[in-house]
Amino acid sequence: SRGSDLYLQMLLKDNFMHADLHPGNILVQDKQAQLDSMEGDTTPEDGQSTRVVLVDAGMVARLHGKEQSNFIGFLQAMGDG
Repeated sequence: SRGSDLYLQMLLKDNFMHADLHPGNILVQDKQAQLDSMEGDTTPEDGQSTRVVLVDAGMVARLHGKEQSNFIGFLQAMGDG
């Protein structure tokens, strides 16, 4: 999954906005390495060996109706130039 897909899912599906998203707040977690250090089944439940983790949720907001529409319009206007 690309970063833009993650961001758009966060905005469009989850109605959530991380207002301090920068490279220091984005981690890639190797689930397989974590499982390999444990005994038993070493296959991630979802079949994915890595996942993106967003940290530092000190500046987040839940978007409601008009806020979500306005923010999406803002992103679209930036894309349109």
